[in-house]
Amino acid sequence: MMRRLLISVVIASYEEPEEFLRECFQSLLAQTFSDWEGIVVDDASTRGDVERVVAEMGDSRLRVIKHAHNRGLGGARNTGISAAQTPLIALLDADDRLHPEFLEATFHALRDHPDADWVVVDWEVFGTRNEVWPIPVDRSVTCPAHSPYVGAGTLMRKSVWERVGGYAEEEALRGGEDWDFWIGVAEQSLRPHRISLPLYLYRQHTKAMSVTAKPYNEHIIRRAIYRRHKSAFESLGLDCPWCRSPKTRIAAFLAQGFLVSSSASLNQGERLRAIRMAIHALTLQPGNPAILRHLARCFRV
Repeated sequence: MMRRLLISVVIASYEEPEEFLRECFQSLLAQTFSDWEGIVVDDASTRGDVERVVAEMGDSRLRVIKHAHNRGLGGARNTGISAAQTPLIALLDADDRLHPEFLEATFHALRDHPDADWVVVDWEVFGTRNEVWPIPVDRSVTCPAHSPYVGAGTLMRKSVWERVGGYAEEEALRGGEDWDFWIGVAEQSLRPHRISLPLYLYRQHTKAMSVTAKPYNEHIIRRAIYRRHKSAFESLGLDCPWCRSPKTRIAAFLAQGFLVSSSASLNQGERLRAIRMAIHALTLQPGNPAILRHLARCFRV
């Protein structure tokens, strides 16, 4: 009898070491919930052999789709979700792992809470740091500047992706695709259910995007997000405890982007770029003490 598939696990992969891939796939094979398919999207990697590592797993539920050219995380996610044969989508990054009960717990949560559109779990960080990151959904879930959601480690109804229009694939949003997507979810008034258990295992390592290219381009990412969601910044999340008004929210959101990019530039020895970014931040938030301290540090280096 043919197995009835209930969840499609979409695994985005780009230039991942094969040992990371093996650990990721093994965590999927170890799930207590078995009615899944795994769709591995190789986003035109130039090292390693994703197909060979998948073949090593010896499980027909795993398959590979390979991009001819790199399309970024948004493109990889769109390809995998488009190919999914089920109404439920779990997102897993190829350098991370799942707790053995991730699929079972999130599936039952969506089944038992039909008013929820997706399930979010807490994260267990491993690698260069070891700690648990609670994902709070008890505060405003619609504020575009303080959205508490992450991309991987979720189980969502495929209709969520369809209603948002998929993940953005524009170059300016590389590194910010998840944030952009979840603002789109908030614009659709879709709601989460939280499982307060660390069921997603997030690998923190020195070559991850979050510690390389993304901070350097943070100001570009935030400007692109604001451009795409201006109405959300002006009208959503008015109950957010950190946003005094839409005007101050927008200024703080954009200023933080310049500040992060300035810090990344300074860390790379680009002092003039760091000063320029810091001045942009200060123009948006005059008198901000954190920006002033950082600007002073730029001139001292």
